[in-house]
Order: sequence, then C-alpha cells, then structure tokens
Amino acid sequence: GFGRVGPQVAARAQAFGMEILVNQKPITPELQMAEDVTLVDLPELLRRADFVSLHVSLRAETRHMIGAAELAMMKPSAYLINTARGEVVDEDALLAALGAGQIAGAALDVFAKEPALNQALIRHERVIATPHIAASTEDAQQATAVTIAELFIEFFEQVDVETVLPLRIVPMDRVFPHENIDLKRVNRLAQRLDEDGVLGNPPVVTETGDGSYMVLDGATRTSAMKQLNFPHALVQVISQESGLGLKTWYHVIQQIREDRLMELLAALPLARLEEVDPEEADKAMFEYGGLCYLHTASDRAWLVFPAAGANRLDALNQLTETYIEAAHVDRTLNDNVISLKNEYEAMTAVVIFPEYTVEQVIQTTLESGRLFPAGITRFLIPGRILRLNADLSVLKSREMSLREKNRWLHETLVERQAKGGIRYYGEPVYLLDE
Repeated sequence: GFGRVGPQVAARAQAFGMEILVNQKPITPELQMAEDVTLVDLPELLRRADFVSLHVSLRAETRHMIGAAELAMMKPSAYLINTARGEVVDEDALLAALGAGQIAGAALDVFAKEPALNQALIRHERVIATPHIAASTEDAQQATAVTIAELFIEFFEQVDVETVLPLRIVPMDRVFPHENIDLKRVNRLAQRLDEDGVLGNPPVVTETGDGSYMVLDGATRTSAMKQLNFPHALVQVISQESGLGLKTWYHVIQQIREDRLMELLAALPLARLEEVDPEEADKAMFEYGGLCYLHTASDRAWLVFPAAGANRLDALNQLTETYIEAAHVDRTLNDNVISLKNEYEAMTAVVIFPEYTVEQVIQTTLESGRLFPAGITRFLIPGRILRLNADLSVLKSREMSLREKNRWLHETLVERQAKGGIRYYGEPVYLLDE
C-alpha cells in the first residue's frame, strides 16, 4: 500500500539506502509523485524484497492477502512486517512458514483477534510482537486532540478540504502574495477573466500557521480575482514537505544605453553600487552579502548593496522597479553573458540574484511583512494542476456558502475522475501557448 502511511515508511527506508518496491492498486497520487520508487506486482515484490511491510485497509480482497502461497514466494532471509490489520495475514500460515524456515522472521503490531492473541505466534522466537497501542501514546493523543480541534474549526468556518485533488476554495481575504505584482498585467487578466468566465490554471498556495495562504505562483491571478471582488479563491494547496522546489530567475535588461542605466541606478536612495572584477562578482556577492550584481554587455560588473540603514527587500524592490520601468526586461536561468548577448541583441546587462531557498522566501515574507520583487522567484510545483477551467460564476457568487462551493468543487472533480478526465504526467513536458 502507498497511500498515507506507505510513503512515510519509504522515506525512512530510503534514508538507510534501501531500494523501494511498491505494490499498489489503484495508482495513487502519492505513488505517481514519488521518486526512486519501483511499481511491481505482488509476486515480484514478495520474491525480491528483504522486508515486506503491509499498509492496506482490511477489505474482502485484502483478507489473508498474505497466505501460504505468498509466504512461500518470500526469500528465506526476508522479514514480514504488519502494522495494518491483523486479518490481512493468515496467522496459521505465517506460523507454519516460520516453523519451516521459509522466512527469517516477522514483526507484528496487529492480530486477527485482539486481545485474545495467538500465543504460539507472539511467543515464537523469530517474532517481535507489539501491543497495538500507538494510538494511545501521549504524542498520538495530543495529535488526535489537535486534529479534532482543526475539524471543529473547519466545520464552523464552513470549509470542506477533502477533494480528489489538492484543490480548495478559500476566503479571498486570507490569500496574500509573496512577491509584488505588475498592475498592468493584473488589469489585463481581470478583463480576460471577466470575459471568459473560467479559471484555467489555479494559483498555487501554501498554508501558513495562522490559517492564511501565501501565493507561491499565480499572484497576478489572485490579484485579478480580488479586483473583480470575488469573495473566494480557488487554489491548489501544497505543503513545503511535498517536494516543493525553487529556482531564481535572472533579469536580462534590454533597450537602454548602459550609461543611462548606470546613471539611474547610481541615483537610487536605498541602494549603492560597487564595481568589481566580473570574474569575482559571484563570489563577492556571497562573501560580502550583496543583494545582486549587474554584469553588463561591455563586460563590467557592479555589486549592489543596500544603502546604510535601508531594508534589503526595500532596496531590492527599488532597484528592480527602476530598471523595469526604464527598459525592457526578460527572465532567464542563464548567467553566461557571452551566450546571452547572442540571444538578446539589445542586451545591456544581466542582473544575477542569489539562489534563494523555499524556506528563505516563505519565512522572510512572513516575518518581515515585505514582498519580494516580481519575477525573481520561480517555484517548482510537484503535481501542478492545469486546465481546470473552473466556472468563475461559482467563485463570484455571494449566495453560495464556502461549504457549498467546496462541495461543488468536490463533486465536479469526482465527476471528471469518473469520466477519465484527470490524467497525471510524471515526465517533464513543454506546453505551447496559443
């Protein structure tokens, strides 16, 4: 099984260098997004595995799924671990296999009959038996209390959070960006959304500790919906622990003379520039805490520092806003000036920013209350949801409650799933926009 518990066990096993084999039907989103995991059928898994760990619910098709025939497929050196449900394993067959030396041992936390346990099994010299009381530990009881409290909060806030995909409709006033926006782009998108009446790709957010949602990708979309006075937003919710990554964009400044660009930047009250050897610029930025550095087409370089007493984000925003207003700017992941000059004929300079981390961006935004400049951060979203094409009349409605909207979302996704309208692509793809 590879639903909620299986991935947690796999992560811990991988830390010890183990190869992970999984048998799971149907294919789950967790399995589709997992790295370094091999999907195999049950007989192959049993033949190859050194440790067989069970994580399935008890249903008619899983009762005694590990019986005499399955145990006979396992290696004599293999161990069976069952923390799922006792009746998933045929205990008589397991006892016989242990007696015959077909497997090396078993670790059991669940049993077919509790508390009237199979004494011969739990006393076997190659069996480790635990009393199935994980839910009664102090930590588990505390976690249960927190979960119950959260469920009460969700109920009284009229929010249903469980859907087929990690999508949720949330109050718009709880959604906030991590970066500044281009108001011209917001105005254009707001007009298009109002005309089209559908939301193609939902913004991606991460939930913060106070029940708010920070937009990681899609600040223009959420700002456009706010401009249209939507009471609620439809978002894809992703946790920081789910493989979220981050790339830092560099800015290619074009269509402005170099002397004019440097004149504008030298006049900034919140930033100061210091010329450095282009070969040493990257190293110097990290050693001396520069905000970024400019590498010009004429092969000169300037480190940018905040002015005395200036906030780093304030200085960085003033810098980027100045050259974006004065020139044409494209984003790139390439920091090689020679190749950039060949790609951008009118290039004046490229601005190289430090490589930020996910934690830096999120914590800095939360703690300082300040926003990053637009177009620097590029979050890498595992399992990105595209082509949702949600009906905006539902989001815009003030007659429907938040609970009713989330119920509509859930039913819409269930219907799409039933029709085969949800597909997952694990490989990198290119999308060509119209």
